[in-house]
Amino acid sequence: MLATFPNGKPLLYTMDHVRRRTEHIAEQIILLLDAAQITAPSLADLQPEMLDWRDCFDSSVLSIIRVAQTRNIPWLCIDFQMAKVADSLGCPVIKNCLHLLMKISDLTPFSSRKYGIYRHAIDKLPFPLRLLDFHDLSRDEEAGSAVVLSALLRQYPNAFDNTQHRLEMLVDLFLPVLANSWVRLGNFYNVNDVAFPSEVEKVANACFYIASRGGNSTAEINFAVFLHKMISSLTLLAPISKKDQ
Repeated sequence: MLATFPNGKPLLYTMDHVRRRTEHIAEQIILLLDAAQITAPSLADLQPEMLDWRDCFDSSVLSIIRVAQTRNIPWLCIDFQMAKVADSLGCPVIKNCLHLLMKISDLTPFSSRKYGIYRHAIDKLPFPLRLLDFHDLSRDEEAGSAVVLSALLRQYPNAFDNTQHRLEMLVDLFLPVLANSWVRLGNFYNVNDVAFPSEVEKVANACFYIASRGGNSTAEINFAVFLHKMISSLTLLAPISKKDQ
């Protein structure tokens, strides 16, 4: 595929780019297929209500509902509206798949969840996201995690209604990103000697944007309080960074 950037420069997007971008999704699908079992619905009459709805469903959805009904296998449906319809038709369905996925997520290490979080932030694929994931992204050594963190902060600016709690969280998220970038650049203390990394700039702008929102105070006051908290934390870290030189 050949397209152009806003500045007019050509953008070439090949099959190799698509393969690299989706390789983790393909790996997970293969894992599911390896564990899956193919089954068919048992012979049974469709319920009258199902006959009224069958023209509204895709054939694959109708087949799944028939298997779930005739085999009494609960359907894991991530479409909440479809799950409600299926339940009203007497289909055994897991009504709150998000709750189940969150339970599974709690048992999965961040290293295994990371690319699912990436795809949620970049491609908007459904994924159970926790506040702990924000902290894990900020502390991850890969620069890409900081970029994803900035995207998620922009995507969920109202994650915290409490202004004080929100400002403290933003400071706690930004400082590890800043520290990781300095360590990667090999210039932990004298950051003026190098160009400011783009991933740090993205997270900083996202934090500034969220810090100025909401609460009973004005955007200017919220922004000033956030800067004060961040500078105070950097002042505490400065003696430590000097000792590490």
